[in-house]
Amino acid sequence: MDIQVNPQVNLFLEAADLICAYVNGIDPKYLTEDGAACVPGKEIGRIMEIACGELDLSASLVKFYFHGYRINESGPDENRLVCIGNILANSCMVLDNDGTRSARELLRQCYLATGKPYRLNSFSKAGFGWDPCAEFCPISEELDKLAIPDALRLRLAEVLSNYSRYAEYLCDLLEPVVERLRPLLTPWIQKLQPLTEQWIVALREEEKLQNFLSRFNADLEEVSRIVMCPRVLFPGDCNGYYSSDGTLFCYAGAGLRIGQAKKPELAPSELTALRLLSGADRIDMLRVMVASGWALENWPGS
Repeated sequence: MDIQVNPQVNLFLEAADLICAYVNGIDPKYLTEDGAACVPGKEIGRIMEIACGELDLSASLVKFYFHGYRINESGPDENRLVCIGNILANSCMVLDNDGTRSARELLRQCYLATGKPYRLNSFSKAGFGWDPCAEFCPISEELDKLAIPDALRLRLAEVLSNYSRYAEYLCDLLEPVVERLRPLLTPWIQKLQPLTEQWIVALREEEKLQNFLSRFNADLEEVSRIVMCPRVLFPGDCNGYYSSDGTLFCYAGAGLRIGQAKKPELAPSELTALRLLSGADRIDMLRVMVASGWALENWPGS
C-alpha cells in the first residue's frame, strides 16, 4: 500500500470554513474540539477576527457564497453549516498538491471545469460527490436527487451551470483571506508534523489500516494508494473520496486517531427517541416508580 501524507494544510478549504462560520455568527468553539494538536476555541476566535474581519458582510458576493444552510437538524453536526463556498472548496479542490499553487489553479483542475457530463452521487457536510458518465445529465435532475434545502439547490444549479465563472468569483474572496490566515495557522500546522508521522506508522499495521478504511466503507482489495492531508478546523472530520485508479484521497482532522473504526451514527428518528426518553418529566416518573417499588412485571403488557 502506497501511503502519502501531505504535511501542507489546504488553506483554501480552511479559509472557506472559517468565512462561513464568521458570516453566519457561529461560535468558534464549534470549529474545534479537545486534543493536543487541536486549536483552542478562543484562539480560533482570534484568528477568525483577523483573517475575516475585513470582509464586507453586506456584499452580495459574500452573501451568495457564504450564507449558511443547515443540513443536520440534530446530532453532533447540528451546529455545522454548509454554504456554496465550502461546498465547492470541499468538492473541487485538488488534494495532493505541494501547497504552492493558488486556489484558481486548484479549482481549474476540478473535473467540473472540463464541461464533461457527470452524475451527482452524494451530498454531506463534506460537499457533493460525482461520477463521470458517458451521456448528458441535466443538472436540475441531478440536484433533485439530493436531500438539501430548495434555496441551496437553486444556488448550486446556478453555480454548476457556469462552474468556471463562479470558481473565479470564489477565488476572489478566498485568496486575501488565505494570505492573512497563513501566518496565523503556521504555528499550529507545525504542531501537526509529529501527528502525521504517527499516521504513516499506524497505517503500516494491517488491522489499523483496515479500521481506517472502514470509515469509507472500503477494504484492502479496493484501495491501492492513500493520499492524506491534515485539517486544522473541524479536527474530528475525516472525509475522503476515490479516484478511478484506486486512490483514496482524504482530509484528516488533527483529532483523528488512526486505527479507531468510525462510530456508527444514529438516525434522526433514533436521536429524537433518545431526547424524548431523557425528558425531565420521564426521569421524574422513573424516580417515583423506583422509589415506590414498582416492578417490571407490573408494566402493562409484561
